[in-house]
Amino acid sequence: MSVRNLAAVLFTASLCLAPATSAQAQLFRAYLASTGSDSGNCSITAPCRLLPAALAAVASGGEIWMLDSANYNGSTVNVTKPVKILAVPGAIGSIVSTGGTPAMVVNAPSGVVTLRNLVVVPFPGQTTSDAIAFQAESGELVVEDCSITGTFNNGIAVAGPKFARLLVRNTTIRGSLTSIRIDALQAASVIRVSIASSNLLDALFALVANSGTELTVTGTTIAGTGSNALGTGISLFSNGTSGPVAAHVTNSTVHSFENGVSVSQIAPFVSTSIASSEIAHTNVALTASGGATIAISGTRVVHNHIVAQAISGSVIFTSGTNYNAYNNAAGSALSGPGGAL
Repeated sequence: MSVRNLAAVLFTASLCLAPATSAQAQLFRAYLASTGSDSGNCSITAPCRLLPAALAAVASGGEIWMLDSANYNGSTVNVTKPVKILAVPGAIGSIVSTGGTPAMVVNAPSGVVTLRNLVVVPFPGQTTSDAIAFQAESGELVVEDCSITGTFNNGIAVAGPKFARLLVRNTTIRGSLTSIRIDALQAASVIRVSIASSNLLDALFALVANSGTELTVTGTTIAGTGSNALGTGISLFSNGTSGPVAAHVTNSTVHSFENGVSVSQIAPFVSTSIASSEIAHTNVALTASGGATIAISGTRVVHNHIVAQAISGSVIFTSGTNYNAYNNAAGSALSGPGGAL
């Protein structure tokens, strides 16, 4: 469907949604198009061209629709209000990072910011800080059905929020130094992170979470750059500046890293459970140090050099039926009713 025909359909629908307000009122739904102009009002009949104009026009809690395939920014996009930004089905809504700065910074003080069906890339030849930086004191960021590809330092970086939530669904992050990094920089922070049905690929560190993080990973593939790759698939660390770290990994795959899952702590507690998953093609599949713990059940641990290393008071527990094959060495002794892997 052409932009003109789509606009006609949406214009008819928008009449039913439009409130009876003055011409100066902000829009519930703002529109962008490759043929749009920022001198327009971002309505369906006069779509804007770039995201900053649409963000200025849309009301808090509203939506921004990208009507066709195009790039929709010229510099870092700053999102400071709850809003849903999406490309319509069949369109590629592109956001490009330029000048070494993030493609998007989300700093809405409360509410939910949703990004759907977007493609985020760096300008060719540039390595940039973050694709998406989430810096709000609180609130929620939802990233779904998106693709983040290229040489970013962090695909998604969460830094500084005290009480926040990140949800990543059906999204692929490929080629970043770190796919997703969580840094709770404030005391007593609680950052809840859920990653589902996604792919974190070709990263040196796929998932890094520090103090104050509650992490859930389900149905996700976490892969390095090759069978002899460096880095770590899942890295969890507590240095005592914030709360504990708790992670639950189910029905997921971690492979092709120096370390599959690595957890360590100074204080407070770091605990990780891994169930119905697979860890393969690593130098060390499971590493726990400083008193941190890993519990593993119903999981395949195959084609690794060393199965487990428990260091400095840490324990790796097993339960249920785990499968161990084609590993070169067992490493540290494991505890629990599941016995040795």
